[in-house]
Amino acid sequence: MTLDRRSILRYAGGAAVVATAAATGQSGTSYAAASRPRTSAETDPVEVFQRFITATENNDWTGLANCYSVDTVVEIPFAPPGVDPVTNGRAALLARFEQSAGVVQFTSVDPVSIRRTDDPTVICTEYTVNGTVVKTGKAFSFQYATVTTIKDGEITHSRDYSNPLAGAEAMDQLPALFSALTGGTCT
Repeated sequence: MTLDRRSILRYAGGAAVVATAAATGQSGTSYAAASRPRTSAETDPVEVFQRFITATENNDWTGLANCYSVDTVVEIPFAPPGVDPVTNGRAALLARFEQSAGVVQFTSVDPVSIRRTDDPTVICTEYTVNGTVVKTGKAFSFQYATVTTIKDGEITHSRDYSNPLAGAEAMDQLPALFSALTGGTCT
């Protein structure tokens, strides 16, 4: 099944589950700490992914981390040098997200495509994150493809594929990336 962002909202009943409590300065809703049972909409992989997209667009790092289980594993098979290819646990993931806060500002996520698999807990997604580099104001568009496992309303495992060249280009780090990849022998 392939859905664009509007279809996801219709499919999920039009409800954005991530709530931002601006008046109290709190961001995101901690689903891990919820004392009530989750509804089927809160545990549906499409709805969970919509919370992920909403938190990303809002630069809501806590809300984004709360989309993941406490013991989540996030793999980045094509991680550039200096980026850990595996992140274990929500706390480590939140720390990684918070490091990005002063570096990038996300403005939108589109287009969004979700494909269900034969396993009801696994979805495959494709999306583009648009934003700017805080230091330079340079615009970027990072494309992602993921294979994501969602159980009990939380992402328990994700394998995230992206183009490390796009990130290096946005950060004006292409020469450093090429040097790291070639051992400094790039001619």
